[in-house]
Amino acid sequence: GLVVFNVAHNKHQRTAHTKLEPSITDVKVNGISLFNMDELAEQRAFAASHHLKLSHQQNSVTLYFSNFDFSNTDNTIYQYYMEGIDKDWRPITSLNYAEYSEIQPGHYTFHVRTSRGGQWIDAAPLSITVMQPWYNSWWAWLIYMMIAIPIAIYLYRQWKNNWELKQKIEMEEQMNDFRINFFTNITHEFRTPLAVIQNAVNRISNSSSPATAKAALQTATRGSNRLLRLVNQL
Repeated sequence: GLVVFNVAHNKHQRTAHTKLEPSITDVKVNGISLFNMDELAEQRAFAASHHLKLSHQQNSVTLYFSNFDFSNTDNTIYQYYMEGIDKDWRPITSLNYAEYSEIQPGHYTFHVRTSRGGQWIDAAPLSITVMQPWYNSWWAWLIYMMIAIPIAIYLYRQWKNNWELKQKIEMEEQMNDFRINFFTNITHEFRTPLAVIQNAVNRISNSSSPATAKAALQTATRGSNRLLRLVNQL
């Protein structure tokens, strides 16, 4: 709830009456006047200094102000701006209040002034602090980090294990392709000398000429030697 609210004390207000210096006369938080709130401590704080501290849910504020020149209200003009929300003074107005809604957590300073004799007279600034919600506090982020870090480590390890498994599967597939190609080539290499040997044997079997048989036998010998080299290489 509302923790502390401070604006001009009574002495300052009496001085404002004589100098026609504007003062903040009331504050409504979420549509409820500070003086209608239950706790008297908040009213005492209202009359003590210049600081309003709100929770993140109390983000709608209406500020009322006056220069106490009740005999010249038709000619009374004001300007105001809120540091942290407005970039510059708002346009001149005869209305004696300013509304701000959906104020984000942070620190702000409200300024108001009134014109007298062509000169601007400033009121004491009001500091407003809207607190961060509990889920955006430092200790909440610490808890988030304590939860997120183990989850991140677990997910990283899972990703790493999956990546290593994928690499292993790809390597195994490459090895399988290599084996298939290797044995295909080996089979082709063995088939050639075996065909030569078989052909030479057939020629020996079917030949009655010693010269033909001798040539076929030499061919078979060369084929067997080649086959032996292949086996040794394997």
